[in-house]
Amino acid sequence: MGQMSDAAFEIPTLLDQRVPLGDLMRNGIPPAAFLESDTLGDRLFYLESLFILSGHKKSGKSWAMLATALDCINAGRPAVYLDLENGERLFAKRLLLLGADPQKVDEVLHYVPFPKHLTLESLRPELEDI
Repeated sequence: MGQMSDAAFEIPTLLDQRVPLGDLMRNGIPPAAFLESDTLGDRLFYLESLFILSGHKKSGKSWAMLATALDCINAGRPAVYLDLENGERLFAKRLLLLGADPQKVDEVLHYVPFPKHLTLESLRPELEDI
């Protein structure tokens, strides 16, 4: 894992986080890029974004994220899956049920079951490190 400097632990103020929008407004706002999904349809998830899906118990959240991860795997696009509830046995079983290629899975999927020592402050640097 990469080394982080003391500056990486400084908490930015709201003013530090301000993003001026004038240039973007003057120069034109590029269209949003979406993740292609043969399984779930178009324009569902923004490309290169963090997805957190919430909903009622047994409503298909895990299956929807699994299908999205599989679309990334099949496209050769790296994906990170932080599993907070199922574990590797169930996740691997579901990948097999959906027809995932184990070799492709190992090449592009970064699967982390029940991540430890993860905080809101460390999430971005950890994901960038992957």
